[in-house]
Amino acid sequence: MGAAGEQAVAATLDGLPVVWSALHSIPLGDPDSPTSDLDHLVIGPGGVYVINAKHHPRQAILVKGDIVLVARRSQPYTAAARRDATRRDATSVTVRLSAAVGTPVAVIPVIVFVGADEVVIKFPPRDTVLTTRGQMLDAPTRRRASLDAPTVTTIVDIARQPSAWR
Repeated sequence: MGAAGEQAVAATLDGLPVVWSALHSIPLGDPDSPTSDLDHLVIGPGGVYVINAKHHPRQAILVKGDIVLVARRSQPYTAAARRDATRRDATSVTVRLSAAVGTPVAVIPVIVFVGADEVVIKFPPRDTVLTTRGQMLDAPTRRRASLDAPTVTTIVDIARQPSAWR
């Protein structure tokens, strides 16, 4: 079921403007978790986003800050998304891309809910974007440009190299 959610998000990301790039299923090569990967990495003028797809057909989702309840059961989605994007160890996207680019690269974690009947966000987490598949393109494309075209190209070129993720 998770793969179906990731494929749905990938199809939506095909609708990004041409100045944006989306990479999918990036294997991280983490020796502690060899099957670990990023669902999607989106890079463009509005920044760098790590997108986690969460497929919950016909479920009700309630968000109160860092607490995400799916069918009234707590899920660790916010902490996991934040960890993938911004933790300060060598396995985070922030650290890997910053090291490869040679300058700090801010990475924004995003959780996209796919197939849910209802998503209620009482208040969002402090540093993670939560959205639905239907609204997910708004987060990056409506953000004011923070990266110039040469920097976007450099980050995309680096992100496409498997060596950046080992």
